[in-house]
Amino acid sequence: MQTTWKSFSSLDEAISGTRGNTQLSFGLVRENLFVGESVEWAATAAVNDFGDWQDGSVVLTDQRIFAAYADPSLQQTYGNMVERVPAPRISEYQGGGDLATFAIEGLPIQSIALDPQHLDQLRELLSATDAPQMGNAVFGAVSEDPVEILSKLKKMLDAELISQEEYDAKKAEVLSRM
Repeated sequence: MQTTWKSFSSLDEAISGTRGNTQLSFGLVRENLFVGESVEWAATAAVNDFGDWQDGSVVLTDQRIFAAYADPSLQQTYGNMVERVPAPRISEYQGGGDLATFAIEGLPIQSIALDPQHLDQLRELLSATDAPQMGNAVFGAVSEDPVEILSKLKKMLDAELISQEEYDAKKAEVLSRM
């Protein structure tokens, strides 16, 4: 399993700063980025899928969260992703020590392990995810039903993904367009 825990601000930096299976996992993420999708943060990780821990990566883009790993026994690289907005919940299984083991809601991987400091960075970046803008990929076209938009915003508020101030501002914006 991973012995050197690092975080990066770009995939190029991550690929040049790692080796072996971890480097392959970052390469898989790069191959699957959408045109115009930008990487905000990346970190080396240990990924547990099907009961085996493998060296891998976690990558946060402006649109999605990726977890990828390379399985040396099968000589294959695997990856999964989940949409970033609304910010998925992170379930921590254990903390402390030199590893924080967790799962990301909606990501079909059993568990991921990061340096606790990197898990804190990931949580901070996710909590800072901007409130959705009308017309973006998550909320569809600007012509989407205002009731549906308000319902989604309320769910985000209740899940503490956005603040009361952000909710009030977006609610006023939606109502002003009716």
